Amino acid sequence: MLEFVAVFVGGGLGSIIRFGLSQFIPRGADDIHWATFATNMVGALLIGFLFHMALKLEPHGALKAGMMAGLLGGLTTFSTFSLELLELLREERVMQAFLYGLLSLVLGLVACASGWLLARQMVGP
Repeated sequence: MLEFVAVFVGGGLGSIIRFGLSQFIPRGADDIHWATFATNMVGALLIGFLFHMALKLEPHGALKAGMMAGLLGGLTTFSTFSLELLELLREERVMQAFLYGLLSLVLGLVACASGWLLARQMVGP
């Protein structure tokens, strides 16, 4: 039961952070939603970091669930990313949609791996 509460609280915090960032990071001149992109990249970095830290430090299940499923689940957003891609495609901005999708996928993987490597440097393999 404690894990459910931790996910609920973490998810609320992550969602508030994401909403706040969306209010402060404007759309680019190219109409790309940079706030979504930025939060997803930060989330990818953090989940890579937290994943390795959790493997090494074995935190309480509620803390791990609250941080990874809750906070990062609330912070990052695949559904918003998908809608933004659909909007670009609907507006026949195929090249922008392709680049946004490709950059999100590739840089998200790089960010996740970077977070994992950073944690590995801090606490060992």
